[in-house]
Amino acid sequence: MKAEFVAMVSHEIRTPLSSIQMTHSLIESELADSLDDFMTRSLGAAQDNINRLMALVNNLLDLDKLESGHIELLPENIAAAQIVSTAVNAVETLFLSKNIAVSHNIDSSLMVVADKERIAQVLINLLGNAVKYSAPHSKVSVRARKEGRFVRFMVTDSGRGIPEDKLQTVFERFRQVEASDEKVHKGAGLGLAISKAIIEKHNGKIGVDSTLGEGSTFWFTLPIGS
Repeated sequence: MKAEFVAMVSHEIRTPLSSIQMTHSLIESELADSLDDFMTRSLGAAQDNINRLMALVNNLLDLDKLESGHIELLPENIAAAQIVSTAVNAVETLFLSKNIAVSHNIDSSLMVVADKERIAQVLINLLGNAVKYSAPHSKVSVRARKEGRFVRFMVTDSGRGIPEDKLQTVFERFRQVEASDEKVHKGAGLGLAISKAIIEKHNGKIGVDSTLGEGSTFWFTLPIGS
């Protein structure tokens, strides 16, 4: 019932929010030359909040469709390296903003059976988290290796790590590593829940290994391709 309510509210919010977004963009473009610095900053902050709300609504709807089975995957044989490159390129500006070095050297012959768009979405979520919780000038790595009939993907950071009592809940809806994270990192805690739903629809597994003060490795498995 709770999930159905959230989905219903999200549907009701998205239409007026889209209208607000369009109106804001129109005002910004029409008045761009006459705005002072304060108004420019204010409109920029408003746009950031609109984008954040729109992302929240879209993520809620996406998660509801995934969990209710209303999203059909489009699996194909695809190189693991190709998906990783797509995801890394998508978040390149995030890494540059904190001068974080990202490495990914994936065997070009390693194939998986997966919906490439959805798995790229998972990797983008994991890479985004790695950036959030990593210090400037640190390193993040993406690896993949064959494990029996599966391929294991790993995203490793050298951030603060996750407390042991939080490891079992990080993939739940609206969960943050710490209560303060919602304000500090401005996240709703849906990215990992969506990632979990996507991986499970691929008959894979997802998890995290972490040591406080040393960093975390988020991992998931996918069926191996040919």
